[in-house]
Amino acid sequence: MRYPFVILCLLLLSSCFGPESILRIAPNETVEFDVASNQLYEARLKNRSSSEVEVAVLDKRSDEMVRGFGLGRSGEADVIVEGNSKLALRNPGEKDAKILVRTRVMDAIRIDDKSDRVSFTLRNETARSIPLIIPGVMNPNLSPFSNSGVDLEYGQEILFRQDAKRHVLLVVGPEISAGEVIKVGALLLKRRTELGLD
Repeated sequence: MRYPFVILCLLLLSSCFGPESILRIAPNETVEFDVASNQLYEARLKNRSSSEVEVAVLDKRSDEMVRGFGLGRSGEADVIVEGNSKLALRNPGEKDAKILVRTRVMDAIRIDDKSDRVSFTLRNETARSIPLIIPGVMNPNLSPFSNSGVDLEYGQEILFRQDAKRHVLLVVGPEISAGEVIKVGALLLKRRTELGLD
């Protein structure tokens, strides 16, 4: 589905996070960012709206979604965007959304050389949204049939909430291969059964 959008082009010059920008997104509008230099970059997002905003990384040529998630009210997330991709923020709500954004260019070699972390994909293969908690990183709300790419340190917990309590869905470790796709719906069902929550 296509939505009306506004394109915001950001010129990133340093490896440090730049100054904070405030984006106001009208109801049912999408704001797209691109980087003039086509470099890998990281965007630090803070949702200061009263409702969820949809975050997606899109292929520049085809506009196909590479990965995406919902950023809830007061949610924060760091999103890595490859040079052949762009970042899109959509406001599905009825009121203007306010997002605070800081960006920085990333060194791809430095990221690949990290041996104490792994990049992989969380896939929601179900027809329902799956809210997750990644403490200290972000609280993604995985949209139905979507992928969310993450780059996490070993030992990082990924949690889910049920009955007002937090439970461990998985702990990131070396058993997760780089580029692996983890089906979150199936894993969530298994963990609920193991924990006696169903």
